[in-house]
Amino acid sequence: MQVRNNKNFSFAIMALVLIAASFTFGSSYAAASTSVGISMHVISSPTNSSVNGIPLLLTDVWNYVNVTIQPNPTEGVSLIAFYGNTVPSNRTPLNYYEWAYSESNNSWYDPIYGNYVNVSLSSVHGNEYSFVSGMYDKADVGTWTLEIFNGSNFIDQLEFDVSQPAIGLVVSAPAFDVVVEPFTNNAVNSSEFGELEMTKNSGSIPETVTFNFGASNSFISATLNNLTVQPGETVYHSITVYARNWSPQIINFSGTVTAEFTDQIQGQNYAQYVPDVQFPVNGAIYVGHEGYAIYALSNVTVQFRSSATAAYGEMDIIDIYLSGNGPVTVNVSSSALKVLFVSGGNENYTSSVSFVLSKGTETEVKIGFEPVEDRTTGWITAVVSIPGSPVSKSFVTKVSVTGIPGSAGHGGVASQDANFSSLMLSTTALVSALLAVILIRRTHGRAHIAQKGKKIPTRDTNARGRRDSVNRSERIKPRKNWER
Repeated sequence: MQVRNNKNFSFAIMALVLIAASFTFGSSYAAASTSVGISMHVISSPTNSSVNGIPLLLTDVWNYVNVTIQPNPTEGVSLIAFYGNTVPSNRTPLNYYEWAYSESNNSWYDPIYGNYVNVSLSSVHGNEYSFVSGMYDKADVGTWTLEIFNGSNFIDQLEFDVSQPAIGLVVSAPAFDVVVEPFTNNAVNSSEFGELEMTKNSGSIPETVTFNFGASNSFISATLNNLTVQPGETVYHSITVYARNWSPQIINFSGTVTAEFTDQIQGQNYAQYVPDVQFPVNGAIYVGHEGYAIYALSNVTVQFRSSATAAYGEMDIIDIYLSGNGPVTVNVSSSALKVLFVSGGNENYTSSVSFVLSKGTETEVKIGFEPVEDRTTGWITAVVSIPGSPVSKSFVTKVSVTGIPGSAGHGGVASQDANFSSLMLSTTALVSALLAVILIRRTHGRAHIAQKGKKIPTRDTNARGRRDSVNRSERIKPRKNWER
């Protein structure tokens, strides 16, 4: 009986030992378990890069590799990356890399090649190890293996993808046309004329888009210049022209728009893989009045409208602007139109005017005319010549005439026939109205029904189109966007 009790006691002791041992082993295993997370992205991109759900690293450019390890390693962190799933025997920048973090001096380094860690951008915050690394531009593309160590102790293994970067740029609107008023010092933006340049990043890495118009065109600047554009992102740029009290003229300019990636790995003793992409940009600054063509004639610049509209029976005016230095004469003739006067430079004549131009100013010549036929086309020809010189040039304005004959009298005086016709129309309308009232009253009397009158909607006479007194057909229009 006593022995049995001893045996029971012994079994009890052994059970307690086994239970304690199981707790001990379980605690040791839990402490040894480690959680690892990893993400990668190009340093100028705000979002992580991945392919089919695994992190992506691009060659030849700096990438952030963010590794989170819990619990924190106590002996420093080392990472080994190799192409495929087996460590190669012949290790080169094509297939093998090592990156390490030293606890003693709190810095990252490349123990194999010495060139593929950017120490100044790498850091450690708590259990997150963020270092900037890269690979040779012709490193093997595809799936790589990354092994993570705490000192010399293996922690975890995972996969990431390696690809080569590509820069691409799509542009539209190859030319800018901007109108600037003569003899002013204001700033004019091309967006006022619908002039915009589209740039789209069609590559796989962030790009810096830069416009350059050269030192000789320092009066031109582009909006959103030197902007970092993410892959797939589209940006619209305009230009601003800072006028410098220019006389009427056409200033042609040219420049370039360039897409480049600046965060490349340097010092690799080979030509960089990622090239710049560049396209030409050009345009013209029209220093003159909007809607007017500009023509240089010797020492005289002429601004004129190639088309205009006028109403039959009404006097209208078109004008031309002259600038330059010295005497000038303007002779005016017409077709299907009657020229009433020509004035300019404080002179006023029927068909011709002469005056002297002063440098730094412009003179407006007004040509008063009246259409002699309705619904037709007329022309006004202004011949600008320089006295004592064979230099002369004809400038023609096409005038589209609208209106109905007799819709307006000359000077507000109508003819007797028109008065008689108006009287007859008024009398007919009055008789018709009286008959309508009698019929309505008789109808209501028969029905013996008192009804309230219904309001009849009237036409909105203001809805009719009005003639635009300013010809817009000569406005410099934005051209259609195109891509190349």
